[in-house]
Amino acid sequence: RAGWDWMKMLLQEGQALLIPSNGKLKLIVDQAGSPNLLYSMPGNVLDGSITQTHGTGEGLLINTIRAEFPDASNNYQTQVLEVIASDIGAEPTREEFVSFLTLTDIRRVYWNVRAQLLRKRLVKRRVSWQSPLTALVSEPLDIASLAYETTNMGRGISGFAPAGSTTTRLLLDRLVTLAVATTYALIVRHQATNTVERKVVSTAAGTWGAIAPTVAFTTAPAEGYIWALGVQDTAIMTIKVERVEASDPGVYTLNASEYQSTVYDFPAPPADLTGGPGSRRKPLPFWRATVAEWAPVQNDGSVSQLLAFEVTPGIRVLGGPVVSA
Repeated sequence: RAGWDWMKMLLQEGQALLIPSNGKLKLIVDQAGSPNLLYSMPGNVLDGSITQTHGTGEGLLINTIRAEFPDASNNYQTQVLEVIASDIGAEPTREEFVSFLTLTDIRRVYWNVRAQLLRKRLVKRRVSWQSPLTALVSEPLDIASLAYETTNMGRGISGFAPAGSTTTRLLLDRLVTLAVATTYALIVRHQATNTVERKVVSTAAGTWGAIAPTVAFTTAPAEGYIWALGVQDTAIMTIKVERVEASDPGVYTLNASEYQSTVYDFPAPPADLTGGPGSRRKPLPFWRATVAEWAPVQNDGSVSQLLAFEVTPGIRVLGGPVVSA
């Protein structure tokens, strides 16, 4: 294989990307984290540019992945690992097959396959929007918070802080109504440092032009800082940026998916996958088979007939002389 083909394979199996950054290539890894950016409308999301889809568009979701990999614990012989969704229930088996060349440890193969399966089954909400070039601060795989206007404020409410806020009191540029027995999250983006602070609101129910966090801000919000407010854990969406590309002059389009932290867990593989007591490691299946025939000429001038069978990539068995029935 060409060198870049191996590089692409390493990146794919390592859940990573190489992106242009300051005239060089930067390595970034898809991993768990907390939102460290805020996109909101008004703010750094262009009005009317938000689009949202729900579902994968793939019809019935797969619930089983079977993966082949060179097993380091078994002299790098090709092994097959089957991972089944925990919520499969009474679904009929819907399989997908994957092949690894650079992952040789069964634990890492299990984590990779598990993440692929969870991502297909859990990540169903995707959004895209446009941001002005001057407000673009994201790279692919960044984790961010997203708030945008809806008729019922179901995705939070946001604005720009006026002058006069303190670390214990945020002044708002619009009135907000807080409901009874509801916990609200408040996010402030500090423009000077491009950092965000997320706090729980302590202000009581009612309509207010200023609100207070339960824990003081590290830095007092200055005039022009972006703020977003919404029902905790439901309104302001946590997202994973997937793609950033230039569109119109001075405008970038961002694509993101809803962040699901479960995808990034690393539980110990079940014993029946790792060779423990009662091991049920899958045998190599006949995923596909090919046969080639040729007739080599021997030293004595005779001709023999040979068949070569390939039943699984990486494992080849040569047959002997053909025997007629």
